[in-house]
Amino acid sequence: MAVRDFTPADPKIGSKNPPSIGFTVDWPETNRDRLTCYTSNLGKVANERLGPRIEIRLPEAFPKGRSRLNCTIPAGDGRWHWFGRQLYVGSGS
Repeated sequence: MAVRDFTPADPKIGSKNPPSIGFTVDWPETNRDRLTCYTSNLGKVANERLGPRIEIRLPEAFPKGRSRLNCTIPAGDGRWHWFGRQLYVGSGS
């Protein structure tokens, strides 16, 4: 799935952990309520739709090392649109 304006722009998470995560999508409004997002450390996470903007506020910090955010939405006919982003928390973060 195509997204734009993803935040945080840098995949390395600094002192603000958990980060505020967000991105903008350009799909029809009727499909956005079927978007589901997951993180590798928490599983399914809540997302809030603000017009074309999707905002994710995590209840816990990412652990040190690599973590993943994945979002999916049904595309019909058993197919899915998918977006993923790897994030990293260093040992000094």
